[in-house]
Amino acid sequence: SRFDYSALKWRLNQKTLQTACLQTAVPSVWLRQLMQNSAQLPKPALLLPNMVDCQTFSPQSADDKKAIRRQLGLVSEMPTILLGAAQLDNPYKGITHGLAALRLLASQGVVFQVLLVGAPSPDISSQFADLKPVYTGYIETASRMNDVYAAADVLLYPSLADNQPLQILEALAANLPV
Repeated sequence: SRFDYSALKWRLNQKTLQTACLQTAVPSVWLRQLMQNSAQLPKPALLLPNMVDCQTFSPQSADDKKAIRRQLGLVSEMPTILLGAAQLDNPYKGITHGLAALRLLASQGVVFQVLLVGAPSPDISSQFADLKPVYTGYIETASRMNDVYAAADVLLYPSLADNQPLQILEALAANLPV
């Protein structure tokens, strides 16, 4: 048919948005600008940034770092690379790209250990088997996550899609390079 359904849908959306009592909230300036550029919203979206609690996410002492590494089963003096996501098999988190980067480091003789945060699937476990990672599983509390940041020397963040990733902000607050 030659009828333009997309134009009809756009007009219906406009009418609905102008008559509805809606307030849109977004976590970043980028997303707010994207929404404003869509010309669909009658009023600007509220910016509600994700905040990091710097009382919880903060640097720890060298002694605490060693104790946390022992507790996690890590070698105390070996460089530790942290890689994680709530779901390690989520393709948007780029874990396979992170794995490729880790394998490249290993192939060049760089000695390190891998600390994986998140629930590993059997597929992820088999892909990482040669690197012998230490798995933490899903971390339930912010204070425990701060401990994990303290145990690492660097956060590898290969995500392919994130709006305002808290993991980066938390790691930086804990003085962990990203």
